Amino acid sequence: MAIETFGFIDDLNAANPTATDNVSEGDDHLRGVKATLKSTFPNTDAAITPTAAEINTLDMSASGSTSGQVLMSNGTASPSSWQAIVSFASGTKMVFVQASAPTGWTQDTTNNDKGLRVVSGSGGGAGGTHAFSSPPSTAHTHTGASHTHSTPNHSHSHTLSAGAHTLSTSEMPSHTHTEEGYSNTYYTQMYSGDQGFRGYGFTDKNTSSTGGGGSHSHSLAGSISSGGASTSGAGGTGATGSAGPTAFAPQYVDVIVCTKD
Repeated sequence: MAIETFGFIDDLNAANPTATDNVSEGDDHLRGVKATLKSTFPNTDAAITPTAAEINTLDMSASGSTSGQVLMSNGTASPSSWQAIVSFASGTKMVFVQASAPTGWTQDTTNNDKGLRVVSGSGGGAGGTHAFSSPPSTAHTHTGASHTHSTPNHSHSHTLSAGAHTLSTSEMPSHTHTEEGYSNTYYTQMYSGDQGFRGYGFTDKNTSSTGGGGSHSHSLAGSISSGGASTSGAGGTGATGSAGPTAFAPQYVDVIVCTKD
């Protein structure tokens, strides 16, 4: 009796057993068929319910496929087919930090020299007035309207006292003193009756000058208060200029926008 090798369903020989095989070898065939089924469906612990047509749509053969493809069903009873993996839909736009578009993408050059702004609403909009690398000058002029400043007329009253000061000789003006003294002339004054007076005459004399005519000062003590009311004013117009820096150089990363082919 011919006994085949029992491995998987493909190993079974439909011609066995033959009519001339010994009946005693029939159990070997039965055990072989069971072993083949369990090897082919090792994890089948429930009924398999798909129909033959449904199973036939699962064409798991690798014929006609290329590297990177997946087996995809079209949702009908027709067999599945190998299709390329599509991770992004055509027309999808993304930002890439690299010099050129990756394979399968095309660089979009609509926008240039612009920053990226994150928004919480709908994306895809644009705005602004100047290029990112060419900011406008911040020089400007301040113009003031004609106006008048009013200042009250006022006076200051004070209570001050000068400190006492004793002049020294050097601070006194140059001066002399006059004194009365005897002269060198002797005279006789005769009166009637042979009476008279004899003596020396008197004359005025000046002392030598003294004093330096120097300056001096007095200390002051007291307080000053202001008061009074009135107005006076002056008006005018004008403009002042102001210039600011024009350099604008924030840190940045160059990115490109690409569209999926």
